[in-house]
Amino acid sequence: MFSFTDHDADDTVLSAPLDGVAEQMAYAEGVRDTLRLSRQSEARTVLGAGMIGDRAYNDRLNSHGPHANSGSHTTAHKYAIGEISLQLGITRGKAGEWASLAHMLADLPKIRLAYLAGDFSTHRVTELATSSQTAPKGNLRPRLNDILDEALGPRPDTPIEEPTPDADACANGDGD
Repeated sequence: MFSFTDHDADDTVLSAPLDGVAEQMAYAEGVRDTLRLSRQSEARTVLGAGMIGDRAYNDRLNSHGPHANSGSHTTAHKYAIGEISLQLGITRGKAGEWASLAHMLADLPKIRLAYLAGDFSTHRVTELATSSQTAPKGNLRPRLNDILDEALGPRPDTPIEEPTPDADACANGDGD
């Protein structure tokens, strides 16, 4: 649908009126495909930025040249963020966000693969990765049972029978 190389042709496609339902559906499908490609491209950019940062971090931490500072992790981290920012022409804040996301996704292979496939936006993947960092690990069934017992109170073994209203009271309108 889009050429991505001929901007005038793409502008013509985007400006042309749509005739008929079939053409509208094909247009929407093309735009969805473009969105997926955009997400795939951004995923590769973010993960690539993480690799640039990791290499810069390791180089700075392990450098033993004449101008090498102490092997401080903080200094190496700042250097890595600066290197991502410099190489990609983005702000240091954005570089830090991307490096952090790439680092979190290293331990989340399913989310990482879905991100690379274009299933999720960068914002959504950041939310998923952050949430997975704070989620409890292991078998949660005993903990959930404790929470339910605490919330519901003690559960009797036999159901409690509630008294039924008196038939005469219901007939007079005095019953509940």
